[in-house]
Amino acid sequence: MSSFLKLGCTEVVQQVLVKQGIIDPTEIQQQAIPLVAAGQDVIGQAPTGTGKTLAYVLPLLQKLQQGKLPNEVIIIAPTYELAAQIHGVASTLIKAAALSITTALIVGSGNIARQMDKLKSKPQLIVGSSGRIVELIKKKKIHAPSMRTLVIDEADRLFSDEQLTSVKELVKSTLKDRQILCFSATFSVKTLNIAKEIMQNPVVVRTTTRPTIPSSVKHFYFIAERRDKFEILRKLIGLIQPQQALVFVNSGESMADVTAKLCYHGFKAAGLHGGNGKQDRKQTVQDVLKGKTNILVASDIAARGLDFPDLTHVFQLDFPETPHAYLHRAGRTGRAGKVGVVISIVTAREVVELHKAASALSVSFTEKKLLKGKIVDLH
Repeated sequence: MSSFLKLGCTEVVQQVLVKQGIIDPTEIQQQAIPLVAAGQDVIGQAPTGTGKTLAYVLPLLQKLQQGKLPNEVIIIAPTYELAAQIHGVASTLIKAAALSITTALIVGSGNIARQMDKLKSKPQLIVGSSGRIVELIKKKKIHAPSMRTLVIDEADRLFSDEQLTSVKELVKSTLKDRQILCFSATFSVKTLNIAKEIMQNPVVVRTTTRPTIPSSVKHFYFIAERRDKFEILRKLIGLIQPQQALVFVNSGESMADVTAKLCYHGFKAAGLHGGNGKQDRKQTVQDVLKGKTNILVASDIAARGLDFPDLTHVFQLDFPETPHAYLHRAGRTGRAGKVGVVISIVTAREVVELHKAASALSVSFTEKKLLKGKIVDLH
């Protein structure tokens, strides 16, 4: 496997990566970094947790070191959490490697007056939401012609009917010789066609034609009546005592109820849902990262854009509606080769959906049960 030095990173940056436990480039990084550095438009597809963010951030930081244009690179993401995560990755590298690059996080839920103040420092790298960035371009607070590279992260979501208009507006405001990079875990035919419409002769990089879950992730399930699901969850968390865990539910109402019950039973739990305000979500995520909370109850907004490097367990109190959703939930654990566990608590009827997911994702599920206060194999 090639080193980051061979891919054009400086020795200082490589040393920073090594300190973070990142030794060898992943497949998507090996393929994408040289193309991004060369100014090529790139469509990059790779499974969740394989280092797509670094695949474009590393070469773009190298470029930004050589120029001082304001908003030379703009990265857009579909959620506040993902935008904050990307900004955090870039900011950490910049600080650790002592790079002279300025950044700003500009998202729709933020205070626009404060964001306009941030832009007075003419940040070279802006990470945020397409709608707010377009709004600030119209107010002449962001100079779109200065942009040399636009990154569209989670392109499959940003090309949805709800967000596509603002993405196209942003692209339209740039010069024709700009570079566009689209990255995602999945690309439907529709998404791929939209990407090719706005890009110039893009190179398509796929590390797998079919998204996969890391082999370091184990998949278990318990069968229970719906009314008994929470009790099973409570007992499992008490027995396992996970270092960090995500509990997935399918609605905001369930999230609030499950969080309250877990707290009542003495667990350090917090809830995260799309309806939460930006500051509440930010504080909740920070509490998990700092260890103040070790159980996060979430709806599917947390399946993307959240990065907890030490997440050991994913519990599914509600089984996801599609195998694709299972892929993204399971992708929250087992990062960078670490062992992860996904535990699904399902009704007899939901076992059918579980087997569909197993077939679609080529994963093996093992049935377990609780017996006399212990977790045992069914057979």
